[in-house]
Amino acid sequence: MQLSLLNRFQGGLLGAWIGASLNKENNQLSHLDQQLLAWIKLAMSLTKLLIDSGQITQENWLEILAQQKLSEPLFFQVPISSAIIALSTLPLALFFHDSPSQFKEYLYSLKGIGQQSQETLEEVIIWQDALRLILREKLKLSPLIDQLCLRHQITQTPLGQQLEQLQTFLKAKIPLQQAASQLYRSGKHHPHEIALACYCFSYTAQEFSLCVKAAKQLDYQPSLTAALTGILAGVYNGISGIPIAWRLQLENDPIPQEMYQQAIDLWAVWSGVDQPCTLQTLESAAIASPLIIQARPAVKMISQTHL
Repeated sequence: MQLSLLNRFQGGLLGAWIGASLNKENNQLSHLDQQLLAWIKLAMSLTKLLIDSGQITQENWLEILAQQKLSEPLFFQVPISSAIIALSTLPLALFFHDSPSQFKEYLYSLKGIGQQSQETLEEVIIWQDALRLILREKLKLSPLIDQLCLRHQITQTPLGQQLEQLQTFLKAKIPLQQAASQLYRSGKHHPHEIALACYCFSYTAQEFSLCVKAAKQLDYQPSLTAALTGILAGVYNGISGIPIAWRLQLENDPIPQEMYQQAIDLWAVWSGVDQPCTLQTLESAAIASPLIIQARPAVKMISQTHL
């Protein structure tokens, strides 16, 4: 186990916020960034529901959407794409990272975000698989984009076509801006935010700040791409991989502080804790995704003992 699962949950949730809010001018967010953060707040409401009940019903989901529309005037002003759905369903992707069939079942059952095509939902499933590969520590086998292309055979979707192109660009070490420009010129579609996030992450996977800053410099959808990149880099490097200066800045902002605590509670519920609010000593325990922690010959474990 390279990092604890809690560390990765915290890195992923806070990485989304950092990516979306980075480079605020005069400590103010742009109109587009405010729209994007409305969807992150939807993800926070979804997280709270998972923490409280461990599941999501259609009734509860529609209630969350109704409350979000009332509290966030900018909600739904952003075009609803697979990237937006990926951002807003992040808690589900983390919570069900060890059960992709359950994530898919929930994804197809949640209504109220417009009439999404099969192609759009399949792209969200590919995104969740990217997170799953990181959380299950599978990237040491081969790069993320290589595995996604191999696992999904996804050439028929815009995301799939662009991932295959980026796979070639990555091997040639083509810079991000150049890769994005070539995607724009070579296809009928705009560069896909999920594809670009995978590229930003893969180019400098072990450097959270470089990943997010590179995404923020893009000409097309920089904040959305940076939010998705922040999730990938945050899950991969954990909260401990986020620069200390950036973490200190979050201490004065109540929203990321709430996200930090939600990550702990979400992880606790995933671990089987009935009342995460009473959690004290579990944070120091070694809890990982299934089959990640392997037995060591020099350390005798209860499960290795013949009773």
